[in-house]
Amino acid sequence: MITILNTSILTEFGSYLYTPLTLNEAKELVRTTNFQSAIGHESTAAIISTLLNIDCQMNRMLYSQQPGDIALVFKLKGRPEEGKILTKTEIELIGYDWGKMERVDYEKIREELERYKADRKRKKDADRKRYEEERLTKICESKKAKKELLK
Repeated sequence: MITILNTSILTEFGSYLYTPLTLNEAKELVRTTNFQSAIGHESTAAIISTLLNIDCQMNRMLYSQQPGDIALVFKLKGRPEEGKILTKTEIELIGYDWGKMERVDYEKIREELERYKADRKRKKDADRKRYEEERLTKICESKKAKKELLK
């Protein structure tokens, strides 16, 4: 499940990957994945609903992003005055970007790296064994050829 946020906020200590998305990529993300809203303002939820063709409800929740969790970020390009509740028109005038923010799961990365290393070692060992077998075959063929010549 992804969580839709109205800014790129780090909710927990950790490492994150934050990459830009196009509107079409954001639409595809919510189309193919279950989502929850952590959007705290009605006007922001309304414009997100319109832009993504979804029902994004206002939901003032406390969100804690865990390793592996993905958030879809709707980020304004400007900063409104303090306490200002923006209308859809004002949000459009300020402009916005989409982003995908994933909290990095280092344990999972470590496991994948260990699997990769083990696979590389198996391949290297198999390649070495195949090379030695081919070399031994050539040596045996060479000795057989020498015997034939000496007859």
